[in-house]
Parts: sequence; C-alpha cells; structure tokens
Amino acid sequence: ALQSGRLDELKAAIHAVAPAAPIWVTDFAPSAVVPVGGSSTAESSVLKGERVLAVSGIGQPESFRRLLETAGATVAEHCVFPDHHAYSWEDVQKVRQAAERAGAVRVVTTEKDAVKLARFDRVAKQEIPIWALRIDLTWLEGFEEWTRVVLQG
Repeated sequence: ALQSGRLDELKAAIHAVAPAAPIWVTDFAPSAVVPVGGSSTAESSVLKGERVLAVSGIGQPESFRRLLETAGATVAEHCVFPDHHAYSWEDVQKVRQAAERAGAVRVVTTEKDAVKLARFDRVAKQEIPIWALRIDLTWLEGFEEWTRVVLQG
C-alpha cells in the first residue's frame, strides 16, 4: 500500500496534467491460499510465521512478495520468472530444489502462475506443497464515482 503522502503526490501529479481526470484508489490484500491442482481453500492466515518460497512470473514480482509478507509469511527466497512465463517440468524441479535449500515448508505462487503450473499432474504430489495466494481488491476511494461512470458509460 502507498503511504498517504505518496498517494497525495501522485494525485497532484495526475491533476497537474489532467485536472478533470477521476482518480480511483484500490489496494490488494491476501485472502486465501489454494493448493495448486487441488480444490480446498485455507485462510491466508495459515501463512503466518511459515517459511515459504515465493514463485512468480509477473510484471512486478516485488508486489507479490509484499503480499506474502502482509499475510505474515517469512519469504525465505523468491524465484522470479519473466512475466507470462511458460513453466516447464524442469522449472518445477528447480523450484522444488530451491524450496528444499531454503528450508521452506510451502511454495506459494500467484493464481496466474498456478494455472500454468496445474498442468503438471505431479505438482500436487510434491513433497513441499505448492499453493496459490488468492488476493482481494479493496476500494479505498472513488468506488461510488467509478460505479456511476461504468453504469452511465
């Protein structure tokens, strides 16, 4: 989440170039974890105090790490892949080895990456389980205006 002062700076910069532009502020928060290839769900609070290996192939991997830390996880290591990475079985093996070296009790990935990893039937059978972090969007400012614009637009 942005600090209040930084958010004010960004709003001022936007209004300097586009005074009439609406500004809608949201935040992401961890809500649950789901095993890759499974169907059960657990509250994200199960990560509290756990030593995990983060795995992500997204544009801003550091934001994923921060979400895990917000959930209370200790990120022992973060395996960062390029955005939109097409995972291979060799990648899964490298992740497993990294998790073992890091002493992780769980591997946690993004929901986007979980979809790609789920195609490997053997992922669900890993000694160190691979889970996906589910996140929720929270509106901080502008929801009513956004709703009005979308419904009228």
